[in-house]
Amino acid sequence: MKNNTSIIIIFFCLFFLVACSDNREENTPKKLVTATTLLLPSDKQICMEMPITFSWKSVTNATSYNLTVNKVENGKETTVFTESTSNTNYSFNNLEKGILYKWKVETIGPQNSMMSSTFQFQTESLAITNHTPFAPELISPTLGSTIVDNSVSWKCEDLDNDPLTYDLYLGTDINNLRLTESNLTSTNYKFKELVANTKYYWKIIAKDNHSNVSVGQVWSFITS
Repeated sequence: MKNNTSIIIIFFCLFFLVACSDNREENTPKKLVTATTLLLPSDKQICMEMPITFSWKSVTNATSYNLTVNKVENGKETTVFTESTSNTNYSFNNLEKGILYKWKVETIGPQNSMMSSTFQFQTESLAITNHTPFAPELISPTLGSTIVDNSVSWKCEDLDNDPLTYDLYLGTDINNLRLTESNLTSTNYKFKELVANTKYYWKIIAKDNHSNVSVGQVWSFITS
């Protein structure tokens, strides 16, 4: 009888300890991070001097930040460097002149990570030159949303105010987009035939009259 009583007491003690442990975990506040806000270089800035100092806002609970800088040249985007730091700024001295760049910062926390928006900037050339258009930016429909009237729109800026034309690519396979329209002069377009209840991917390539090319990100929408 004593043995049975001892076993029951031990069982309830273990149950109590596990329940308390679970309760402590539930009551422990989560140290989640949010996406940081990029400061400098500001979006679509011309950077005249080196080194370029990248800066962003501090985020509560952040343990570190991953800075990524990509180069956009001849319509292709490649990573120049990725730097992990606990600071909210980082200086870099070896960027090429007369090149379009993109940068973003991932905030790292103890329990999650969050990516910032992406900014674009250009480094000024040593000689007088024509600048590449900034990458096209999505206006509508919002990324991944349902499209109603088969219409899309975007915006694109050029520092030299050159006339821009656009090539539009579309497809249901993100890795196999096909040219739908070329040399568009408008920044909106209405598709003629789309399959209902289907997810489509699309992108815009911007071109100026100096053979400079800038490729936009791949966006998506769903037909109703």
